[in-house]
Amino acid sequence: MRRPAALASATMTVVLALSACGGGAAQGPGGTGATGTSATPATGGIVHVLANADFSHLDPARGFDGGVNNFYRLIYRGLTTFGAGPGEEGTKIVPDLATDTGTPSDDAKTWTFTLKDDIFFEDGTPITSEAVKFGFSRAFDPEAGIGSPYGRLLLDAPKDYKGPYLSGDLDTIETPDDKTVVIHLKKPYADFPSALALPNFTPFPKGTGAGGAFDSKPIASGPYKVASYQRNVSLKLERNPHWKPETDTVRSARPDGFEWTFGLDPATIDERMLAGQGTDADAIGPSIQAATVARVQAPQIKARTLSGLNGCTTYMVIWG
Repeated sequence: MRRPAALASATMTVVLALSACGGGAAQGPGGTGATGTSATPATGGIVHVLANADFSHLDPARGFDGGVNNFYRLIYRGLTTFGAGPGEEGTKIVPDLATDTGTPSDDAKTWTFTLKDDIFFEDGTPITSEAVKFGFSRAFDPEAGIGSPYGRLLLDAPKDYKGPYLSGDLDTIETPDDKTVVIHLKKPYADFPSALALPNFTPFPKGTGAGGAFDSKPIASGPYKVASYQRNVSLKLERNPHWKPETDTVRSARPDGFEWTFGLDPATIDERMLAGQGTDADAIGPSIQAATVARVQAPQIKARTLSGLNGCTTYMVIWG
């Protein structure tokens, strides 16, 4: 079982990261062919990711595990989100699509948000209050809303409400104009901006995403969109041309794209990362295997590893 970072104690992990070897232009976190210096983050190129397993769901109403939540930040945006940065910077709740973290009223039982200007989905459709309302109401759908429970727990809705595909609009989310969203909760909740950073609070164009459509072809609101996807085999992201960096204070989106290769044996990933050949020279991998720890102590390998706090704790529950 896994718990989100906010609910779990942290553990240490070691990850084999990007190499900086090779001739010509310097290479760095931007991926193949990216240019930059040690003082300037690289821009451009493709980040290759070697993985044992595919993501649980590309639909943010369905996925809620630690392995997919960070991925969602690449293709989706919400009213609020977690900040980006080391330590406390990465735990702060900051505005994302909204101009601020919301205005409470009625003892924090009602929250009002104003959307930023120039925010769009990947096809150029503006992100409006109606899209926010529709995306939020998907949490109640009996088929799609299997991820985070906080939408159903917090949002006020009729007891028999079953989401937009079966029950229609959710009247307890008001949209007085295209930029204003008024959200009514079941009870006062002062930490609602934090809950909104969870993936099931993702806007989508009204009427989209039925029948599991987003698990194969999502509609992006973030800096990247899905270019191709073969489940359990590969996933490629490319830039979303309708994402406006001036509206996003969290995502720098320096790489031109990402490419995941799924279904690899963990020991094979370690060997490929250690060898650092071809596109693997600019690849990132998961936590290394115990048998590999001693090998990464060599100076030329250790310089390519990242050590830090893992956002989740894996544990076993023994029921009495």
